[in-house]
Amino acid sequence: MKLSAREDIEAPIDHVFDRVGDFALLERSAMRRGVEVVRNVVEGKTTWALAFTFRGGARNALVTLEKVESPSLLVASFSSGGLAGQTIVELIALSRNRTRLCIAVEFVPQTLSARLMVQSLRLAKMTIMRRFKTRVAGIAEEIEEGYRG
Repeated sequence: MKLSAREDIEAPIDHVFDRVGDFALLERSAMRRGVEVVRNVVEGKTTWALAFTFRGGARNALVTLEKVESPSLLVASFSSGGLAGQTIVELIALSRNRTRLCIAVEFVPQTLSARLMVQSLRLAKMTIMRRFKTRVAGIAEEIEEGYRG
């Protein structure tokens, strides 16, 4: 299953990349939502071990920053139980002060229970896509306000 969203931001690409790649800010945001975050740097790769509660159960996830191409691309992979996937954040400079933010998240089930979970997500795909696009629009608005700010 793949989720994707695209937003145009009234800010230069360097500013948008700095905000999207501000991992300390992302860590603090996750911690405010009750996620335990532990960052590790091993052999030049940054990883995050996450512990959180989802649907009443304790879950663990590992997120690895796979690729960083400043100022246009961030690629991270993740795995949690029987679910793996990849997140791609791509930035495109439309003009000197306008940037397009494209975010794609792909989930790949690796176990039967993960397949069932992804299937239930597919049934609610329209609702999930609407929430995802709303969240990406909110992030874009925060970045714009920070630039104007």
